[in-house]
Amino acid sequence: MRKTTSKFLIAIFLLTICFALVNQELNAASENIYYLGASVGETYETAGINYHCNQTGSFVLFGTNQNLTQANGKRVLPTETEFEKPTLKTDANTGFIKRLVCRAELTNLLPNTTYYYKVVLGNEESEIQSFKTTAADSNKKSVLFLADTHTASATYASTTQATIDRVLKAERANNLRAIVTAGDNIDRGGYEKEWKAYFEGITSLKSYLWATIPGNHEYYHDNQPGYISPEYYNQFFYNPQNGPEVKMNSSYFFKYGNVLFIMLDIIKRDSNAEQVAWFKQVVENNPSTWIIVVSHPGAYSCGAYIHDAEWVNANWRKTFEECQVDLALSGHEHLYLRKDISYNNEKNEELGTTYLVVPSSGMKQYSAQDKYKDQFDKIIGIYNYAANVITFNGSQMIVKLYSSDGKVAEEFKLIAKRPSSVEEKTDEEILNSINLTYDKDASKVTFSWDENLWGNIKNIQIKCDKYANDVWKTVISSPRNNSYSISGFYDTYDYVFTLTLTKVDDTQISKEMELINVVEVEPEPTPTPEPEQPKKGCKKKSLNLIISLTSVFSLLFVLLRKKH
Repeated sequence: MRKTTSKFLIAIFLLTICFALVNQELNAASENIYYLGASVGETYETAGINYHCNQTGSFVLFGTNQNLTQANGKRVLPTETEFEKPTLKTDANTGFIKRLVCRAELTNLLPNTTYYYKVVLGNEESEIQSFKTTAADSNKKSVLFLADTHTASATYASTTQATIDRVLKAERANNLRAIVTAGDNIDRGGYEKEWKAYFEGITSLKSYLWATIPGNHEYYHDNQPGYISPEYYNQFFYNPQNGPEVKMNSSYFFKYGNVLFIMLDIIKRDSNAEQVAWFKQVVENNPSTWIIVVSHPGAYSCGAYIHDAEWVNANWRKTFEECQVDLALSGHEHLYLRKDISYNNEKNEELGTTYLVVPSSGMKQYSAQDKYKDQFDKIIGIYNYAANVITFNGSQMIVKLYSSDGKVAEEFKLIAKRPSSVEEKTDEEILNSINLTYDKDASKVTFSWDENLWGNIKNIQIKCDKYANDVWKTVISSPRNNSYSISGFYDTYDYVFTLTLTKVDDTQISKEMELINVVEVEPEPTPTPEPEQPKKGCKKKSLNLIISLTSVFSLLFVLLRKKH
């Protein structure tokens, strides 16, 4: 009996040692592959995998089998970029030791399909993570929307994740496939410990596709308040590479079913004209039922960041409204603010954009200042660890605000400006639908067209013979946005306009339109010609000449007779 007991204890001891060795080996393996996550692709057919690795030679394995192996998975080789930052003498929290930032694009993904992925490095493997794709249709689907998680520690991360878990449980029937954030994911871009807390504590990173942008806090490289760049942010996410060159990876767009999401990095205000031009091209080239814009600062503020909001309002609001954005989402203010269907700062149910500032998904809160409150339709008390869910269901959008206990605190709905399909028009039908009207009092010409140009025409460019150096251009952004006005045309001139319409296939058609005899002037009567009159003194001169000649001949006659 004693011998049996001794053997049993020895066996337990050996198993314990083996387990410890295996566990040590697993821990060692995990240290070489870290910060693994999946970002949305431009469409459901692609996804971007980003991770850090201490050695070269790794690859991504993905497939639809939960028990993913090299036999049933597809292998994708990543790009490997060396990354290293020294610790600053002025801030001991900074610094990244040398590693490889690895990026791999997964392609040819199927709609409504769960995919599993992991990283393989020699005999080491990361844990298996997953995501589920959506589809390019108008069926019901949702996204979870977060802002300002400010993950500065594991404690903050776990509390944010607890809120996410409650919301995901409440929304499990609403086909939620992606998590979208409006920046300030962590508190200091240059602090690796915060990125570690984020990737380890926000465990939903392991089971969803993410669409993120940097906030001002990712632009902070150290303990100083200056906005530097999204360099650190760009090491952790592999977003669609379809943005403007100056903001590649931190500004981009993606399609989520029949929804166009445009993610804007506007923390620094450099090269803004390039971003605006890119934004309009994205809208032109991607006709969608819904357009959602996500930026960290928004166009409206309740005081905390009023100067940022004033700049966004001056530089982006008109573009949002020209492009018929349905919902402009932002964070930065750390409270709930909503301005409903606004167009040129007035309510407009046909053309208006709804501006929504969401509260913090982390532990940070501000208050609304009284002098800015009147511009908003809804202001809600302060929330920490809040989350939002946006559900698209046919022609209706439902936006919910969840508090940290997983209960709905606010809900509103929007109706789509655009249909779910495009009605194709012939070139002749398109050109014949365009009309020109003139407002004499406002010295303004207005071009209008059939609402079904949307989806057939990207944009209209207008030139006028009297203004050879000027070109006017408008985006055909929705059926409701079906006119364009230009001032500075006066009723004392005639004008000839040339309209060039760019079709969705990038071919062009054109039409010439005239604005002639702008003023209705009574025509001057044609003068009636008077009968010709002889010149004054003509008869008198002729009579005198006859008399003179007669006198001369009479005198000659008398003289000749005397001689004879």
